[in-house]
Order: sequence, then C-alpha cells, then structure tokens
Amino acid sequence: MLQSTIPVPDNIPAPVAAVAPYLVIALLVSQLGVANRKLEKTSKALNAAKRNVEDEKTASRTARRTAENARRHQEESERAAAEAADALQRAEEARLATERRWLAGVRPECRPSQEDIAQMKARYHYSPGFLHLAVIGSSGSGKSSFINAVRGLSNNDPIAAPTGTVETTTTVTRYTDPRPTSPGRIL
Repeated sequence: MLQSTIPVPDNIPAPVAAVAPYLVIALLVSQLGVANRKLEKTSKALNAAKRNVEDEKTASRTARRTAENARRHQEESERAAAEAADALQRAEEARLATERRWLAGVRPECRPSQEDIAQMKARYHYSPGFLHLAVIGSSGSGKSSFINAVRGLSNNDPIAAPTGTVETTTTVTRYTDPRPTSPGRIL
C-alpha cells in the first residue's frame, strides 16, 4: 500500500484521509497530462516556427539569388546596348568617311603601268580605230540587253548576247556590229 508523506488535516474523515494521497496523485497526474499536452502543443508550435524560419531563410536566399541574377542580366543588357551603340556610331562614322572620299573624288591607290596597259590591250584584242565598249553592273541589271540594243538586235536574235535574270555572261566577250553598212566595227 502507498504510504503518504502528504500531511492530511485532522478534521478530514478517515475514509477520505485514506484516499487523499491517491486523489493528490490523481490530481498531479492530471496536471502532468495537461502540462504534457501543453508541452506537446508548444513543441509542435516551436517545430512549425522553426520550419517557417527555415522556409523564410530559403525564400530569402532564393530572392537574393533572383535579384543578383536580375542585376547581372541588367548589367549584361546595358553593356550589350552600349557596345551596340558604339558599333553603330563607328559604322556611321565609317559610312560618312566613305561618302566624303567618294565626294572628294578619291583616286585609285595604284595606277597601271604602261606594261599593264599593253598586257590588257593584248588580252582583250584592242585595236585602234574600233569602238571598244565595256559594260559593267549587277547580275540581272540588263548589261547584255544594253549591248543587244546598241547592236540593233532583240534579245531573242540568234547572234544576240545571251540574257537572263542570273549572270549569263561571266567572261569578257567581243560582239561585232551586225549591220551590213558598218565597216566591221567590234563592240
């Protein structure tokens, strides 16, 4: 049997006094249960608060990384925009310099020697007293059609210079004047 060290007042009847230690123990056990439940709730709340703090730390780190990435991207974009603006300015300056040289009548940097001129005349069968005409231009711009018109031919004539929308004449070609009254002049 349990011996009580708890003092029981003298005016309490003996049957009650006999169970009083058990009642005190029951009360203490009950209070201990309430305290344990409160402790458990507090522990759960503490764990939830710890998880919230960790979640907030993680969110804070993520936000810092996102902000750092955004700052880095902005700097890169600003740097690329500045480089593009510089390149545009350099291109505009180069264009203006080229236009100034064209307008000023820039002369060729090298002039052909008399030997070069003689070689070219031999290569293209130059003959004094004949009209020698050179026509240059972009592909499909009508160079051969122009030659045919000067010769008095249509583009469909069998002896006409070949024509088309792509480059059809890729080498220097001699065309004679087909008119019978012409003294054999070569174009």
